[in-house]
Amino acid sequence: KCQPRVVLYLHGGGYAIGSNRTHVELACRIAEAAEAQVFMLEYRLAPENPYPAALDDAVHAYRYLLANGVRADQIVVAGDSAGGGLTFATVMRLKALGIALPAAVVGLSPWLDLSCSLSAVSPRQPHDPLMTHQRIRHFAELYSGRHAATEPGISPLFGDPEGLPPTLIQVGGDEILVCEARAFQALAQAAGVALELQEWPGMFHVWHFAARLLPEGARAIAAIGDFVRRSV
Repeated sequence: KCQPRVVLYLHGGGYAIGSNRTHVELACRIAEAAEAQVFMLEYRLAPENPYPAALDDAVHAYRYLLANGVRADQIVVAGDSAGGGLTFATVMRLKALGIALPAAVVGLSPWLDLSCSLSAVSPRQPHDPLMTHQRIRHFAELYSGRHAATEPGISPLFGDPEGLPPTLIQVGGDEILVCEARAFQALAQAAGVALELQEWPGMFHVWHFAARLLPEGARAIAAIGDFVRRSV
């Protein structure tokens, strides 16, 4: 029996690496927890295809779902890391285009500030086992290309979150992106968005990948599933 919910999942990888192959297990775990179908997208990657290629592809994928009989209120847009940032950039672009928005949005350790202004001064730098300011700045330059990294389509932190649907962000307490998540929560809540920020103490960037071995990963995915089922 087909599920009425569809998760449009956007994989991470700094906009330059990663694919559906690297993320299919994570996406399927989320879909199973949400009792949903999953639609994954192989968006174009930098540096060969810098901004706005990935954003254009994500908007096209959403429109594809609508054109093929999936209602907007059946869709959840979700993604991790760069895919999490792309998730928010996509929904903001849909809003600007006047396209019906999805029922909900989910970001797993989303990368929201490609200017790297917050990660550069993050107090979590000594504790983050995976992410460094220098590493993410390199990826940011590859994706931004000739555009300013502060453009909202690149860095949703500099966009207008007003009107976004119910939103869940999960971020690890030990990752340098936690400050971006907090800043975006403040902006969203000031704009009247129902945004739930879950900070998981001691967790690293997209710890959900370790759900097979790490209880916190399995619990985080279960929480995403619960959020999606309540929202759609």
